[in-house]
Amino acid sequence: MKTITCKVVIPSDRQLHLAVPEDVPPGPAEVVLVIAPDIQPEQGLTAGDLLRSPLCGIWKDRTDIGG
Repeated sequence: MKTITCKVVIPSDRQLHLAVPEDVPPGPAEVVLVIAPDIQPEQGLTAGDLLRSPLCGIWKDRTDIGG
């Protein structure tokens, strides 16, 4: 399994166009869109902020990742 991460900004028309690297073979793929909380970089995060974040635990049900 190959994982590619792209950080994007969703445009107002909500249309994303992705170009994948040449070494990715054509065929079926699963695309997962994670909507990150709106946090300003200079604001920083506390441990409590991270625990309350929707990103906390997003991999808990994955069976393809060793624990």
